[in-house]
Amino acid sequence: MDTLLIIALCLGSCLTAPSLGPKYDLDLGKGNPEQVLDFSLLGKPKLTDEAKKRFSPCGKDDEKWIYKKEFNACYKEIHDVSFNEAKEICLKFDSQLISIHSAEENQFIYDLIHTNETKWYSDHQSLLLGGLKLNETFTWIDGTPFNFQTWAQGEPNNYKLGYDNENCLAMFTFSMDYAYHLYPPEPYLARWNDNICSKTYTHSMCKKMALF
Repeated sequence: MDTLLIIALCLGSCLTAPSLGPKYDLDLGKGNPEQVLDFSLLGKPKLTDEAKKRFSPCGKDDEKWIYKKEFNACYKEIHDVSFNEAKEICLKFDSQLISIHSAEENQFIYDLIHTNETKWYSDHQSLLLGGLKLNETFTWIDGTPFNFQTWAQGEPNNYKLGYDNENCLAMFTFSMDYAYHLYPPEPYLARWNDNICSKTYTHSMCKKMALF
């Protein structure tokens, strides 16, 4: 079996990692990668100080991710996706659709993504999050606790045309013209809304834990 596959299957379930061998290359420089990896933390390689000099908290493609030390996480914006499309894209990046666990993180995400333009109401412009309604209860698909929520007034309401299918979660990130919208003029920016999973959202975001 390929060494990379062995390591991928083993992380999180094996007590010890197999020998990586001299030909394995992590793009950390010359030499055996065992010099820069430490498997003492079960489930996640721990980078040594030498590796940290060559690696960023978000990995090799750090320039494509935004690192936030306060949340020990990395974030990457993606565009024009449905829930299933966003989920698959994030998995390809070894990440998950974003989960949010505090008011501070929620505000950070809003500040990253929001626009100052006032729009005729279109919830396609909302930011798709990684929340999914299962058995009438919202949960994060990355398995983390649903321990923070900030719904807009009247939400979640499963509103869409009586189809009873607003099973996904989105964040309001833009100003709306209230003459064409149902919501009263109350603070709604950065608040959440239940919405349809199959529609195409202008914005979504992947999240992964930082390496160190």
